[in-house]
Amino acid sequence: DAWRLLRAGALLLVCYLGMVGLSRLVADPAIPLDERILSPALLLATIVIATTLSLWWRTPRPLLSRIAMAGALLGWWLASASVTRDDARYALEWGADFAGEQWRQSALLDWARTDGARHPLYTNWPAAVYFHLHRPSHALPRRANSAAMHAFADTLRGRNGRVLLFDVSAGEYAANAAFLREPALRVVARRPDGVVLAPAR
Repeated sequence: DAWRLLRAGALLLVCYLGMVGLSRLVADPAIPLDERILSPALLLATIVIATTLSLWWRTPRPLLSRIAMAGALLGWWLASASVTRDDARYALEWGADFAGEQWRQSALLDWARTDGARHPLYTNWPAAVYFHLHRPSHALPRRANSAAMHAFADTLRGRNGRVLLFDVSAGEYAANAAFLREPALRVVARRPDGVVLAPAR
């Protein structure tokens, strides 16, 4: 049964990683390989490792190797518990991810909540806008070539849109500097955590 579980877990792990890899090649190369999308792979890897350790432990082993393995597992558990405790304390005190203090107190989001309420929004952090303002927003262009930037400025002009350009870059869109030096865009508001852009007159 243990060997059957190992084979099934390994097969599922290979299939899942293959699907993610193929999706990055065919569908979207910007699919992030973070702990969220890899959570099924991490769970399968944990099952495979735990089953392997169980099989290893059941076979005759020298006492010293068992002590070493038990010490390594205990050390791993203590380190994991310490990191988890620190993460939980930080999340409870400051908030985690988009619930963090830097987003809750964002002056750029405050502008969007008031002055930007009547404009369609484009931003390098659409999830933050949705999370805090409960309204949709559009992503920025991924490329900074001249044609893409001019087309983007025309879209903004046609829709009377505004750009919330946070100083912290998301990495998947064109660099902030490309939007700031684009002559078809102008800065209409500056805040400590970014700027608001509009089409040039």
